[in-house]
Amino acid sequence: MTYVHAVERTVVATFDPLLDEVPSALAAAATGLDFDDESVGAPSFALLARLTGVRIEQHWLLDEPHLRVVVPSPY
Repeated sequence: MTYVHAVERTVVATFDPLLDEVPSALAAAATGLDFDDESVGAPSFALLARLTGVRIEQHWLLDEPHLRVVVPSPY
């Protein structure tokens, strides 16, 4: 699994939560999140919510299939 954080089309940080330490660019946002065990899904989604303000709810992931998610192009 690779976590990529980009701001305005520029990659700010990447890391694998299973293998790598949280990069310094994300350290403040990751404060209090436990990436030290094998269950990195919850802290990864929490970090996503902290960085983007978008919270992915469990029912959205599990209740119905999603064929795709359309993200508008910034171009």
